[in-house]
Amino acid sequence: MKSHFDEFYKLLKIDRKRSPVAKEFTFEKRFEELTKEIEEIKQALEKNDVNNLEEELGDALWDLLALIVISEDKYGFEAKK
Repeated sequence: MKSHFDEFYKLLKIDRKRSPVAKEFTFEKRFEELTKEIEEIKQALEKNDVNNLEEELGDALWDLLALIVISEDKYGFEAKK
């Protein structure tokens, strides 16, 4: 699992450097997106919608990792592995 996580993280770092859209995302905007995804996770749980839950968890993971990458750029820290 760790190797998959590391690859996902590396892809996000590359995306942040190359994609004009990814470069436009601020910490605040990505955090807002994460907050929305968490609400969607809650709704999927309340409806016992397993298929949607899986999708929303993936979306939330994407946003959380993007926050880490943005924070590395903005605040100069490195994610611990």
